[in-house]
Amino acid sequence: EFNEERLLQNLVSLRVKGIIVASGTIPSEAVANYAKRLPIMVVGRPEPNETLHNVAYAQESHGQMMAEHLYSMGHREIVIETVEMEYSMGSWARNDALIRHAEKLGMTTHPVDVTHDPDYSDILNRVIRGSDSTAVVALHDKRALQLWRLLRAEGIRVPEDLSIMGSDGVLPGGDLLGLVSLRQPVEKIAEVAASNMNDLIDGRAPATPPIRESVRGWITKGTTVARIEL
Repeated sequence: EFNEERLLQNLVSLRVKGIIVASGTIPSEAVANYAKRLPIMVVGRPEPNETLHNVAYAQESHGQMMAEHLYSMGHREIVIETVEMEYSMGSWARNDALIRHAEKLGMTTHPVDVTHDPDYSDILNRVIRGSDSTAVVALHDKRALQLWRLLRAEGIRVPEDLSIMGSDGVLPGGDLLGLVSLRQPVEKIAEVAASNMNDLIDGRAPATPPIRESVRGWITKGTTVARIEL
């Protein structure tokens, strides 16, 4: 059975000089235990343990950007896929921010927990058809395509009848499909994390205070979010 904590322990036992942890699920406590012995950088997720080095996606800003984009396109009632924090700390933080910022703008939100293999037929009939929602924000791009496939089978047009927005923005062919998505700055995160780790290993950066940086992504251009005339 795959165990991230055991894997981290094995890496430390190899006497490596530093470790970059890119996981949305490994507990902060497990990372902190080994961070006392060598430089460890948590990347991607917003790390709640402020004693750990962290280069994260700016998920608070990402949630706000998604809310403001949909609002600017005229959407006032939306469905938002959510997950438990233990499943993905980064996705949870982004969509929690999205809900808060959307409601601050006066939008009506319908959060739907998709942590455990979502039944999109149920979501379609119970939530989407049961409300006046004009857009769905999927947890990530693959989930957006899964929903899109069902909508097409049901004769529901995207974006004429319902808009779809994804997250990640790195799905192969997503640009050809016209999928609007929150593009995570994967390349920049890797660049910043590697540079900081080299500085920590070579002694150019002090171990304390911890390095805490965040990097913003952007909304991709596409055709799956319609403009709603108010």
